[in-house]
Amino acid sequence: MQHLETLPKNVCNLSPIIVSSPTTRCGTTLLQRLLCSSRNGLIFGEFCALDMDMYLEIFLKNHRLYQKNRQQIDASLAHFKLGELNNWIFDLSPELDTYLPILAKSCFLGLEHCETQALALGRTVWGFKKPSFKPESLSALQVMMPNFKLLYIFRDVFECAQSGKARGALNSLEDFKNYSQFWVQNLLFVLKFFKFENMLVINYRHLIEQPDVWLERISSFTGMEGMDKRILDVKVNAPKDGANLAGYIEPVQLGEEEWQVVENLTANVRKHLLH
Repeated sequence: MQHLETLPKNVCNLSPIIVSSPTTRCGTTLLQRLLCSSRNGLIFGEFCALDMDMYLEIFLKNHRLYQKNRQQIDASLAHFKLGELNNWIFDLSPELDTYLPILAKSCFLGLEHCETQALALGRTVWGFKKPSFKPESLSALQVMMPNFKLLYIFRDVFECAQSGKARGALNSLEDFKNYSQFWVQNLLFVLKFFKFENMLVINYRHLIEQPDVWLERISSFTGMEGMDKRILDVKVNAPKDGANLAGYIEPVQLGEEEWQVVENLTANVRKHLLH
């Protein structure tokens, strides 16, 4: 991630709460519901987050391209200023030191409207949720939108996998392999390598077993007031529809091969980080 050092800095002064996790099925929806039950908080869902992340991913890709070709791009602009037009100037661009920050800021226009909408609804503390944020995206946000707060929840990977299997998201051994690798990669990044002061990490099990302790910590960290503890007693992991009136799908047990794949890939992390 060396190119992060050249990213435009502090192009967005918003301060949202970002609710995330190493993978899906870790409890981000539970945290979203809990935070939205407060008197002054609103956490938007994954569509808003995906919009921002899509534009951020495009910008990071283009930023790498600009940096890789910066010498030639600068030369094309210099040739134009001198009136030297008998050159290959297909990449003629504005001055990158002013152009790239504008492109970077455009990634966050949707979030600016989210803030406006939250304030219009009387919710002064706002944010969005997105499980499994890529390490590169989180690192880029730390540079470009440094005032955000990260509320990061993780859960035992076996519980996550059981839920994912029940939802039909994990159907093959390859699925379980990829899921386990993402869980390890993203969790290790946040817990060991992401040096970020505005972060609160939550073990899902601790939240359920010690709700009063963790609601106080979450309230102190986010500034959200009056969260309804009863939210934690209601399980919701799916849309309510004709086939699922409760909005909850019971987890299912893993098969022996599925269990072994998850165990082999996650044992070391589970041993050292889950307690």
